[in-house]
Amino acid sequence: MNSDMTAQYDPIQRVDRQHFPDKQSDALRSLLWRPLVDKAAIEDMGIPIDTTVFLTIGGGIGSFIWINNLMIYGARHAHVMSIGMEREPYGRYRRLCRQSQISDDNRLRSDSGSTPDNIWGYPGYAIREALRDGFSLRPKNTGKHLKQIFGEPILNQVYTPIAGNVYTSMAREAERIGWDSIHRLGRVHAVRKTTNGHYAVFYTLRTDDYFQERCAIAQYVHLAVGYPATRVLPELQRYMQLTGDTYRAVNAYEKHDHVYQQLAQNGGLVVVRGRGIVASRILQRLCEVRKENPDVHILHVHRRAVIDGACYNGKQRPVDSHMEIQPFNFPKSAWGGRYREQFMQADEDERGELLDTWGGTTTADRVDWQDILHTGKREGWYTVMFGRITDICPSDSKANEVYLQIALHTGNTAEVNASFLVDATGLDANWQRSPLLCDLVKTFNLPLNVKKRLTVNDSFEIEAMRLRRSRMYATGAMTMGSKFAPVDSFLGLQYAAQCSVQDLLDNKAPCIKPLTPFRSLAQWSRWLLGAKL
Repeated sequence: MNSDMTAQYDPIQRVDRQHFPDKQSDALRSLLWRPLVDKAAIEDMGIPIDTTVFLTIGGGIGSFIWINNLMIYGARHAHVMSIGMEREPYGRYRRLCRQSQISDDNRLRSDSGSTPDNIWGYPGYAIREALRDGFSLRPKNTGKHLKQIFGEPILNQVYTPIAGNVYTSMAREAERIGWDSIHRLGRVHAVRKTTNGHYAVFYTLRTDDYFQERCAIAQYVHLAVGYPATRVLPELQRYMQLTGDTYRAVNAYEKHDHVYQQLAQNGGLVVVRGRGIVASRILQRLCEVRKENPDVHILHVHRRAVIDGACYNGKQRPVDSHMEIQPFNFPKSAWGGRYREQFMQADEDERGELLDTWGGTTTADRVDWQDILHTGKREGWYTVMFGRITDICPSDSKANEVYLQIALHTGNTAEVNASFLVDATGLDANWQRSPLLCDLVKTFNLPLNVKKRLTVNDSFEIEAMRLRRSRMYATGAMTMGSKFAPVDSFLGLQYAAQCSVQDLLDNKAPCIKPLTPFRSLAQWSRWLLGAKL
C-alpha cells in the first residue's frame, strides 16, 4: 500500500483496518508482481482456492443487486460468490447514513421505484408504505403517499422512502436468495488474470477465530467497491494528524453522537462545513438539539456565495440559503428520459460538462430543512460565512474549544473559537485512495474516463480486463463518467446490473437463461411470496 494512503486520516479506511489486515504475506506479494498467474503456482503456495462462475467484489448494495439479478436469471448458490467487508449488503451504507445523522426513521434521497430488493421496481416503496399504513389503520398517511407519487414534483414534494424500510426490504431479499451462503466476509487485495483464461481474486477471509489468505477463481468478475475514502480536506487532515483529536473536529461520516449530546447539555457554537445532502441533515439534527438547549448556535461556512443555480437549456436550478436545490442528485430524466438519451449520445468531453451541470453539490427540496435555515437566520442562531478555513488548532484562549482561521472572500481573516467543527464535504472517489483499485489500474494500465474513473463500455464491462471468454464488469461511483450519468444511485446500480447480465446472456454465459415474460412473472410472484431461490 502507498505510504501516503496509510498516513492520511480517513474514517472509512480506519474502520476497514480495524477489522481486516491491509497487508499481504511476503509469499503472496512475490506472486502478485506479475499480471498473469498460474493456478498451480497458487496451489504450491498452499493458498486455499475457491472456484465459482460469477464473483462480485465489494459485498455492498451494488454486489447484492448483481447477485440478485443472476439468481433470478437462473444462477444457483454454487455459481455465485460475493466478497466484502460487511456482513449485510447494506451494512456500510447504513453505517455511513447513521453516522451522518440519517437514522433509520429518516428518508433517503431516492425515489419510490428505486428498489434494490426488487429488479422489477414494482411495487415501489410508496405503494408498500401506503399499504403498510393502511393495514395499520393510518388512512391519512396512505392517501398522502399516493398523492405524492401522482403529484410530484409539481403539486407535491417528491416521495422518498424511509431508510429503515429500504434496509428491511433488502434484508428480506437477502434471506430469500441465501446471501449468507453466498457472501464471504473478507478483504480483497488484488485481481490477476490466470493462464487458463479466468480471474484470480486474492483476499483475506475473516472468521470468528482467524484470518486466512485465500484465492477465488472465477470466469466473470464484478467490481462494486463504492467510494474508497472520505474527503478530509488538508487543514483538517493536518489537525487530526498533529493532535489526534477526533472529538472537537469531526467528519460527518464518522461516529460523532457526542457532539449533539454535549451541545444538548452545555450549548455552544458549532461550525458546519459543506452544502450537500449530508450537511442539510446535520443542520436538521442541530436544530433538534436546539429544542433541548436554545444556547446552541450554528456557523455555516461556505467557500463562496451561491446566488444563481446551474442553468441548462434555459432551466435554472433554484437556490435557497446559498445551497442549490434538486430533488435527487441528477435531474430525473437522466435516469430514463430525454437527458439519458442525450447523455448516451454525447462524446466524453460533453459528458464531463453535463455531469458538472446536472450534478454537482445539491441538496433536496424539503420544506422542513429550508424552514430551519430561514428561522435560524431570523432568530440569529444560524449564521453564514463565506470563506475558506485555512487553519485548525486547539484554542489557546478557551479550553475545550477548537480554533479556526477563515480566509474570507472579502480578503479579510476571521478567527473563530467553536465548541465543535463538523465537516460534511463528502466522500472521495479517487481510485488512488483504494489499495485494490490502485493495484488494479497500475498492474493492467487500465484507461480512465473524463472523470478519472474506470472506463467501461455500454454493458459496464472493463474491456481492458477482457480475457478470452471471461469478462470483468464494474458499477457504482467508480464508473462515474460512463454513458449513464446517475451510476451512483440505487437505480443506477440496478441499471448497470441489468446491462451486464444482458451482456452475459448475449455472450452465452453458463448457468443463466433469458427472463422471458412468463418466467419474469413467475419470478416476480416468487419474490412477492418470499419463496426462496
